[in-house]
Amino acid sequence: MSLILQIPKDLLILIAEYLSIRDALELGRTCKNLRFLQLSVKMSDLSSVRDIKAWRRSFPRAIACSPHRSVLLEDLIELLGMRIPELVLNSNRATLTGAVFAHLPVGSICKLNISGCNLISDAVFAYLTGICELDMSFCDQVTITSAAFAHLAGIHRLRMSACTQATITDAAFAHLVGILYLNMSSCNQSTITDAAFVHLAGIHTLVMSLCRQLTITDTAFRPLAGIHTLNMNGCRQATITSAAFVHLSGIHTLDMSACDQATITDAAFAPLAGIHTLVMTACNQATITDAAFAHLAGIHTLKMAGCNQASITDAAFAHLAGIHTLDMGRCRQATITDAAFAHLVGIHTLHMPGCNQASITDAAFSHLAGIRYLDMTACNQATITDAAFVHLAGIHKLIMHDCNQATITDAAFAHLVGANIYLINCYQISNDPFKSGKFGFVYR
Repeated sequence: MSLILQIPKDLLILIAEYLSIRDALELGRTCKNLRFLQLSVKMSDLSSVRDIKAWRRSFPRAIACSPHRSVLLEDLIELLGMRIPELVLNSNRATLTGAVFAHLPVGSICKLNISGCNLISDAVFAYLTGICELDMSFCDQVTITSAAFAHLAGIHRLRMSACTQATITDAAFAHLVGILYLNMSSCNQSTITDAAFVHLAGIHTLVMSLCRQLTITDTAFRPLAGIHTLNMNGCRQATITSAAFVHLSGIHTLDMSACDQATITDAAFAPLAGIHTLVMTACNQATITDAAFAHLAGIHTLKMAGCNQASITDAAFAHLAGIHTLDMGRCRQATITDAAFAHLVGIHTLHMPGCNQASITDAAFSHLAGIRYLDMTACNQATITDAAFVHLAGIHKLIMHDCNQATITDAAFAHLVGANIYLINCYQISNDPFKSGKFGFVYR
């Protein structure tokens, strides 16, 4: 081996964490400097005891084991299959600097977590050539600039959440061509503009939540044609309009929570035909109406909690036939009545906490036969009585905290045998129905 280096104990620990328990114990018994391996290790199939014995015989024991001597780092890398699958130098090791990387051959790390390490600079990235996955979240120091990304060409997955320094600009993204997964949440610096997204063509998953800078407009979405999953939660800037969604045709999962700008209207939903999962929590702008839902036929999961605008009525639910999971929590507008539930036949999971409008009565529950999970927390309207529960036979989990109306009594539970029931603050219910032991779990 050409290079002989003194391995710092911190680095030795990091490398050793990826040995199997058997390998770690074997090394711990042999080498005084490796006895700490017996404390905490991760399972791995990267080497065998036979490989370790051969490696140990390949150079003098004094060199291998003495904490005061140098060891052959290449032998350690070879022992681990020439590539370290994952190295974690996260915020728990924030005191570590880039010097540790000088002990690793370039290209030896597959996956690296340096989240919260705020003492490193662009120089560290020179050692990361060939890396597959990097988590540099919260590394928001100005000593990391766009130049650092030049060494990440070919990377598959990058997390750079909360890297808000102005020293990272559009130029950084020019080196991410071909990336499959990018989390840039809270990277809301104005030095990132539409131009950054030009380099993300072909990306599968993009997390850009809370990137609400006005330098991101509809144009940013143009290169995202073919994207599978997009999280744009909190991107509520008026520079993003319905026109942005034209480029999302074929998307599988979209989180547009809190995108409550009036520039997003029913027209935004037209390109979403065939979407599987849509999260539109708190999109309560009046520019979204029943017409938006006409494009969601066949959707599996819809989260529309807090969409309590009167422009959404029973008619919206007509397009949700066959849906598996629906969250309509706090949709307490009087324009939603029992008729809305007629379209939910066959639904598995329904969240409706806070839907305490009097326009929802026992009749709504007649359409929920076969449901497995129901959260009706704070649905405490007197229009819901014991009769509602007749239709819930076979339910697995029922959450009805704060359903303390006098119209719900002990008699309601006669139909819920076997269910897990949560009823905090339902003081009108006694313990008598549950003494039979026929219920799965009762929490109150």
